[in-house]
Amino acid sequence: MRLLRKNMQRLKYALYEEKIPVYETDDEGNIVVDVIDGEEVPRIIDTVSGYGEVVDFIGNISFSGGEAEASVYGVSTADYDCKLVMPKGAIPITETSLIFQNNEPVYDSQGNLKRNSADYQVARIAPYVQSTVYLLKRIVHNG
Repeated sequence: MRLLRKNMQRLKYALYEEKIPVYETDDEGNIVVDVIDGEEVPRIIDTVSGYGEVVDFIGNISFSGGEAEASVYGVSTADYDCKLVMPKGAIPITETSLIFQNNEPVYDSQGNLKRNSADYQVARIAPYVQSTVYLLKRIVHNG
């Protein structure tokens, strides 16, 4: 499956990570830093699971549907909203990754990415010889 450049668009992804640092903050919400060997180092008090750095990439999102695709890759078309088609090995996303198409990433007060600011989460991955198809499920945005 060849990917035409004219079908590509600017997108972003974020990978799920097990250990994202939580920094100590002062009463005003500023991160507390220690000076070690002349360098300012933020004081880490804990780690949490969440999403890491948001990365820009160019990909091909197509909206699918119809009876001909009723059960593609062993998944009903009701289980996903669109497909992302990429050259094989182009991006390191997994089934826990987030995809941003129209929305901009939003962060909480600790600087951690809010999951519901993404447009999609990867629902399934289908590798081919020269490309990979990622089935994407729309994330419902509350309020």
